[in-house]
Amino acid sequence: MPRKGNMQKKFIDKWSTTSYFKSTLVIVILISVFLLSLPLWPLNGEEVSPWVLFGGRFHPLIIHFPIVLLFLLLLLEILIRLRWIERQLPFQSLLLLLSVIFSVLSVLIGFALYQSGSYGGDTLELHLYSGIGVALGSLVGLMIFWKAHQSKSALLSNAYFSVLLLTNILLVFASHQGGSLTHGQDFLSEHFPLKPEPESLLSQKPMEEMLVFEDIIQSTLDARCYSCHNENKTKGDYLMTSFDRFMKGGKSEKTAVIPGDASKSELFHRITLPEVHDDRMPPEGKTSLTHQEIQILEKWIEKGALTGITLTDIQEDSVFLALLSDKAQQLRQERLVQERKNMELDGLIQLVAHQEQTFVLEKDNESKTGLALSMQFPTSHFDDNQLAELQAVFPHIHRASFNASNISDDAFYHIGQMKGLKALFLQHTRIKGSGLVYLQNLESLEILDLSGSEVDDAGLLNVIRINGLRHLYLYEAPVSMTVVDALMKNNPELEVHLERGALF
Repeated sequence: MPRKGNMQKKFIDKWSTTSYFKSTLVIVILISVFLLSLPLWPLNGEEVSPWVLFGGRFHPLIIHFPIVLLFLLLLLEILIRLRWIERQLPFQSLLLLLSVIFSVLSVLIGFALYQSGSYGGDTLELHLYSGIGVALGSLVGLMIFWKAHQSKSALLSNAYFSVLLLTNILLVFASHQGGSLTHGQDFLSEHFPLKPEPESLLSQKPMEEMLVFEDIIQSTLDARCYSCHNENKTKGDYLMTSFDRFMKGGKSEKTAVIPGDASKSELFHRITLPEVHDDRMPPEGKTSLTHQEIQILEKWIEKGALTGITLTDIQEDSVFLALLSDKAQQLRQERLVQERKNMELDGLIQLVAHQEQTFVLEKDNESKTGLALSMQFPTSHFDDNQLAELQAVFPHIHRASFNASNISDDAFYHIGQMKGLKALFLQHTRIKGSGLVYLQNLESLEILDLSGSEVDDAGLLNVIRINGLRHLYLYEAPVSMTVVDALMKNNPELEVHLERGALF
């Protein structure tokens, strides 16, 4: 063992010589420039190669390697500095080299997933930039570590520790942003023991203290607009959850809100266009703002589009005050109903929760009043029997994704009992379509994704019976265009998509 250790040490000593170091430095610089250029690459969207998207799906798996390696390196360095253990040059060098390989690989594979265009917004940008920062930190840390060993410099040794510490901090931040993309913004903090309990809606602030924009207008925008203009999905590059971006506007480069002039504000212009207009917001299929809500927004803009003002501050404008008071009362009642509904949904989730479950059951962010069922990642062995065990919550499921699960056509009998189901995703499942007949009574079902499944022409014809269906995804499904044409002719309002869906 000592002889092997000496050989490894000699290898590191030889590599750390000037010629070897300079050669590696050139490679590191080239890799760094390449990584820094990634955010400048245009999105290919639907034109991206299926192989690229396939590789991107391994990002959540590969990312665990640099997380463990970089944390272990930091722990080792701390223990060495505390003189609890001796410096392990060969072992540390190996860990550093592996952390570089896997962190760079994670960025490349993550960028492949990014190319699908299924994610967007500030959270994605932060995740991408911080992930690149982790890869660069690993590269720089490796170079400084080897140079510090060669020169025996205490300054370089301290620099290595600083870079390693900063890289770990960036890693935590990048992991949080990644978790937020997949599970929501409060993924890490949701169950934090010291997190203050949210104030019950049952004890809401007095009417006169309610803020015009923050409590009333934002609540309206949240219900009507935020689903397409948030940190994760920024349609038209217009982010409405940030006040500055909300005022500025999006890709059209027209100012969204001009304080004091609603007629020249692009936001007001878009929400007052005829319903059939292509630029109307919200678009067709989404719930439009009511006449009262449009009036409130117009009045607020005309009065300077201010934040921080309460109902008390606009007492002199009786018309505006009456509009706000009526809307505020509506919101109070809606929030009370929503809190009671949330308590009910929490109880339902706990009802079917058990250890080592192979599914995820949570509140549906789209409807706010139902549940969303999806599969664990990496894909688990969820089958028809496990679906049957969830029968108690069937009436409350509004969105269900069985992507890559083991369910068969027999599962449609149970899915047909989800009377509130609005969207059903069955990508890469074994279903052939014979069970689709059980979905004919699902009046709310608007989205059905059969991409990559084994559905055949005979099975697909059962879709004719789903009268309310508006979007059908058949990417890489073994069906003929003859049947697809027949479906569209039977239901003129049905849009058949032969490209990837948002949750492909």
